[in-house]
Amino acid sequence: MARLKGLLQRSSLKYLDRPAFGSNCFNCSMPSFDLTKIPRPVATYHRESYARISASNFNYTNRTVLVTGGSSGIGYAIAKAFAVTGAKVVIISRSPGPLCEAKQDLQKFNVFDEVGQIDIFVLNAAYVHDFGPTVQLQEDQMQASFDTNVIAQWKLVKAFMDLPTPSSGNRTVINISTAGVHLALPHQAAYTSSKAAFVQLCQHLASEHTPKDGFRIFSMHPGAIYTPAVAKNMGKDDFPWEDINLPADFCLWLSSGQADFLHGKFVWAQWDVDELIALEERILSEPGFLQMSLVL
Repeated sequence: MARLKGLLQRSSLKYLDRPAFGSNCFNCSMPSFDLTKIPRPVATYHRESYARISASNFNYTNRTVLVTGGSSGIGYAIAKAFAVTGAKVVIISRSPGPLCEAKQDLQKFNVFDEVGQIDIFVLNAAYVHDFGPTVQLQEDQMQASFDTNVIAQWKLVKAFMDLPTPSSGNRTVINISTAGVHLALPHQAAYTSSKAAFVQLCQHLASEHTPKDGFRIFSMHPGAIYTPAVAKNMGKDDFPWEDINLPADFCLWLSSGQADFLHGKFVWAQWDVDELIALEERILSEPGFLQMSLVL
């Protein structure tokens, strides 16, 4: 645990919320995107949480969850969802004010911030550079993107895997990523390319460690969520925002054991879980399906 805390202090994790897609995002000119038009493996696209993945279906008592960037926005929603299910939750933030407020709120659900084991590790914090043309990116912006979104995340996962095996016998890593890893979004080159690099790294980890070994890892697009970071640049009426509880509850399902067939895959929180389960045979038989790979 001491080693993990040390890495967290040195990892430069910041910018707790990630941008959504839309016009005038981060004060740059970029087109609006209809995320429902992007090809997906299921028919149903959810914009808000639904009964199948609600907290009432899960019990994480005696489980411990660590969420980076958990004091606000998507990270906080994830932390709160796990807290409702009885989990012990540790939230990591470099913003002490919001962290204290989040801790006070989470205390209603008997959350502890000092624990001896971690069952579920949610990598939510990220570095987001000021958006602009790729050729105008500064070297330090590119460096910071890869240092934080790839190298720091890799170090944290390594430290997590070095911790004693939790009593549950299972370790779960959820990489909160972005749909930008498989879209050519203008003005986001360093951010999306660094996020794509870490998705690829997660796939390598998945090929070396499996649920049979007590390890599972997923990469997930959380959705177009109106968070405090997004609010600095966009209004509530600028885009058809999605429910922040959707990615939070989707993480509950991913961690439950019901989604082990998605180990190493990239999924969207908006995809219907029962329709994903119906694809289990295909997902297990086609290694490149729902992964960043060559598409022919």
